[in-house]
Amino acid sequence: MLEEALRKTKEYARLRDALAAGRTPAALFGLPPAARAQVAAALAADLGRPAVVVTASEADATRFAADAGFFGARSAVFPARDLALRPTLSQSREFEYRRIAVLGSIVGGRCNLLAASAEGLLQLTMPRAEFEQNTLTLK
Repeated sequence: MLEEALRKTKEYARLRDALAAGRTPAALFGLPPAARAQVAAALAADLGRPAVVVTASEADATRFAADAGFFGARSAVFPARDLALRPTLSQSREFEYRRIAVLGSIVGGRCNLLAASAEGLLQLTMPRAEFEQNTLTLK
């Protein structure tokens, strides 16, 4: 019901058409966080391709992904790597595994909305073609 009303607004139509034409990035202002998540979820569904939402922090990305999931988006959070500034005896690989899992969800079509902090997006990862080439599916 809410999405039908959203899709009928001229502002949503202008934003959807601009994104469909490749005019990116786009910014949303004046909406509360849950409404931004609703708009992003509707755009990801209407455009038929994954959307990336950049947030100020990983906590904001986690909240955004949860809100977008409530509106039907198949959302995920792309975490930033854990940086070690001094030598340690052991280092957790949890963030690397989470990043790989999220990339697999995007490539596999299980995720249509990615929420990430600017820090997480700026950290390098492998190109999509290389990721796909080095991915195995076990059945």
